[in-house]
Amino acid sequence: MKKYTGVVPAMITPFEADGSVDYETLEKHATWLYEQGVSGIAACGSTGEHEALTFEEKVSVYELTVKVGKKFNGYTIAGMGGGSTADAIRCAQAAEEVGADIALVLPPFYYGFTSEEIVQYFKDVANSTKLQIMIYNNPGKTRVNLTPEMFAEISAACPNVTLTKDSTADVRNVMEVIEKTEGRVSVFSGWDSIMLESLYA
Repeated sequence: MKKYTGVVPAMITPFEADGSVDYETLEKHATWLYEQGVSGIAACGSTGEHEALTFEEKVSVYELTVKVGKKFNGYTIAGMGGGSTADAIRCAQAAEEVGADIALVLPPFYYGFTSEEIVQYFKDVANSTKLQIMIYNNPGKTRVNLTPEMFAEISAACPNVTLTKDSTADVRNVMEVIEKTEGRVSVFSGWDSIMLESLYA
């Protein structure tokens, strides 16, 4: 599996006054980010307002981000998930089809799922695509906190689960995920205040 590193900003999704995606500005912004020296771009994450986008809009944003990234030898992380398993799988497969490198997948959160159900959800999404999977652990927003043990189970069963975006703001959690997964899962810090500590971990 390819190892992904570097600085990867969560890109905004610009909108027109009528609520449609402003693709021209999006392309310019993605280009500007690469010109500042970033390694890749995360599209349609929380900052990219993926919940405000239709499936078709998400795919178009993925595709345009991939197009810009190729000009700079950068990589694209495609955001998705948080709803149904079927929706996350549909987005992951579409992201793979347009050339994204990584699927950034939120856990399902609205209905209060069990740990077993959340683990199975990630297994199902991971098994549906050849993309590397970055589990997005953002308990402050989702009220779902994936434990290091859950990461260990998922990554042991699914070799393409290789990354996590950790927004727990807890460096101990970062270290435990690395330890429990025996290094199978690399951690990208989603919390600025512990970025330095995360790099050392």
